[in-house]
Amino acid sequence: AVHKALQELEHENIVSKNKNQWQLDPKWLESNEKFIQQTKKTYSGKKNHYDVNLNSDAPQIFEFDNFTDFCVETANLVAKNVLHQNKEKAYFILEYGWWPLKFQFEQLHLLYDLKKSSPDTIHIIRKPTPFGIWVQKQYERAGGIGTIGLNLPFDEDLFIQGNWIMQIQFSEESKKTIVKYWKKWKNLEDCFKEFGLRKEPSIHIHTTLTKNPTMAGFMKKKIEEMTDFSKMAKNSSKHHEKR
Repeated sequence: AVHKALQELEHENIVSKNKNQWQLDPKWLESNEKFIQQTKKTYSGKKNHYDVNLNSDAPQIFEFDNFTDFCVETANLVAKNVLHQNKEKAYFILEYGWWPLKFQFEQLHLLYDLKKSSPDTIHIIRKPTPFGIWVQKQYERAGGIGTIGLNLPFDEDLFIQGNWIMQIQFSEESKKTIVKYWKKWKNLEDCFKEFGLRKEPSIHIHTTLTKNPTMAGFMKKKIEEMTDFSKMAKNSSKHHEKR
């Protein structure tokens, strides 16, 4: 029975013979080691929370199923100087713009704290919607620099600061949910009416945070080349002088 079981394992490439001795197949071990390492990366932190290892160069993967938590947690990475020390410029390249579905007014203070921590933060929303236009105005009121409707060659949301790059992927169903409300709403009142007293829908988000100074520097340079941030900054300054 043991011999038969070993033959079955050999057939499945789990074990192999070496000088009449059975051993775990090296290729099987290698493939499972990759799986184990990937699993460790996938569960880098608790769901809906960042637990960043600042000393790791390996990709760190974090999962969210709550859009409000995602917005707040990501803003805190900048506001609390998690990824930078010297008020380094942060770049947000967003498809539709981020705003908490269960908005609370203390989160507005967080947006201003983000801008204080990184005064030259850039927000670019690639696809205009009625609510996205309103969201971009709030970014600018807090002191951010940015624009909406700029067609950059990115398929996913990106956050770059210092030596760090974060790739953000929304599930297709989640993206449809965001588009539905971003096209429907025009301001914060619409958001309150929808979810002020109701539970927000699940939004599934997969984020990959990587420490890569060379790639981060390259991407920031390319973004600067594709946009006229000096003009944006000038317009933003004029806006704040009027307030």
